[in-house]
Amino acid sequence: MNKLILVTDALHADGLGILTNAGFEILQLNPDELELHREKLKYVSGWIIRSGTTITAALMNLTPNLRVIGRAGVGVDNIDLKEASRRGILVLNTPGGNTVSAAEHTIAMMMSLVRNIPFAHSDLMKGQWNRKKYVGRELAGKTLGVLGLGKIGREVIKRALGLQMKIVGFDPYVSPENFNDPQIVIKSFDDVIMECDILTIHMPKTKDTMGIINVDVMKKMKPESFIINVARGGIASEKDLAEALNSDMIAGAAVDVFDTEPMNDSPLLGAKNCVLTPHLGASTIEASEQVTLQICEQIVSYLSAEKIQNAVNLPIQNLSLLKDIEKEGELAEELGRMMHYLIPGAIKKVTLSFSGATKYLELLLMKFLQGFLKRRASGVVNPVNVMNIAKDAGIILETSTRSTAPKGTICAQLLSGETERMICARADELGDFRLRKIDDYRIEMPMRHGLLFVSHKDTPGMVGKLGKVLGDFHVNIANYALAEGPNFTAFSVISIDTEITNELLEKCASLEHVYSITTIPNKG
Repeated sequence: MNKLILVTDALHADGLGILTNAGFEILQLNPDELELHREKLKYVSGWIIRSGTTITAALMNLTPNLRVIGRAGVGVDNIDLKEASRRGILVLNTPGGNTVSAAEHTIAMMMSLVRNIPFAHSDLMKGQWNRKKYVGRELAGKTLGVLGLGKIGREVIKRALGLQMKIVGFDPYVSPENFNDPQIVIKSFDDVIMECDILTIHMPKTKDTMGIINVDVMKKMKPESFIINVARGGIASEKDLAEALNSDMIAGAAVDVFDTEPMNDSPLLGAKNCVLTPHLGASTIEASEQVTLQICEQIVSYLSAEKIQNAVNLPIQNLSLLKDIEKEGELAEELGRMMHYLIPGAIKKVTLSFSGATKYLELLLMKFLQGFLKRRASGVVNPVNVMNIAKDAGIILETSTRSTAPKGTICAQLLSGETERMICARADELGDFRLRKIDDYRIEMPMRHGLLFVSHKDTPGMVGKLGKVLGDFHVNIANYALAEGPNFTAFSVISIDTEITNELLEKCASLEHVYSITTIPNKG
């Protein structure tokens, strides 16, 4: 085994000592020096980075014997995970190592902002004594709005409660039952925005959260309120935030993360009442030491004993079982993806049933959760961590077998508040996925395209009305299935091979006798 570890970012000396004490040799280089050391890089088996190095496919070509990449920190967006997985390179990270550091930086930014510390310091250094100009505000009794109730958000809440603040929180994928403290009230996004005196962001950076804090949202906030972003750049629009500050729409903002980093040009640079720091959320001696110790220990455990901790791209461990039910595994993951759209809120319970051997149930449940949670959870979701992510969200997990359904049928039943939904499907003899049941409606529908689910009254002309609207919007119908229910209800499932716009959905929903409509986009 090659025992050379490449390090291309600054790591704490104690962590490097773990590597050398285990008999590994360390090659420390700057990322821009790698091309100059091609010969040495052929012998690298492990590579440790922080946020300063971006590992691309081209750089992996320089390390043909690389077995593991260790990220001293949580985020792995600077690693080409798909390429690493294709090459069989394990990627490890250190979740939780920076949690306290980020939470404390949030509190530090908040206190600096409301007490005008950076601005007063700047004037004092210029010889100006401006006590009256910089009268601040107390945090005690103020309402802190927390967007995102994951690990960091919860650590911020702990500290804010110690400052005698009131807490209102929002997280679409966290059940209110997880918070028993009467001082923490879970509310809607709009309620949090309108009620808070200070808003702090701790959401993952996704397609849904990008720009979620914009001018329209800030118009709903109190004019004397403040915004803190120590999460990810882009969640709060820099352009809109600068506009809100300069027009006194809000009282101030503190920002640690930016659209482009290193940041050297941003509308926030000239904005009023704005405290900026260069992504210091995880930059403490303690956090640096902790994540370095953790990742070095994980690298040694894997390369020396093949023990794996905190893998973000580990394939299913029992590959023989996966091969046995390859199609069913793909189907379970696809059902999870579909359920994400069918139930948009927090989930209390997941029950997965399978008409087959019980030894596959756990594997299918993991595949289902992977498809369901990858669009909801922060960071990478894979079979290694998906069960813990579900349990951390307070989701009850159950499995069962179905002896009456055709072999290979998978049914997923999800409970959210008082809403319960079920979806069943199976792979046919040709390997194509076919929808079998939605809630209480029996449906036979191929799952090759996007799907439109329409609940409506069982009345003459509904199929024609829906078809006409789709035709007016130049949407091609690949398949149409209609199921009748009790009390003159019906359920249409329409397979479509073109994109569905919000305008089209609104038009369909406005039709008389339509109760609800949901779209499942094509997974491609």
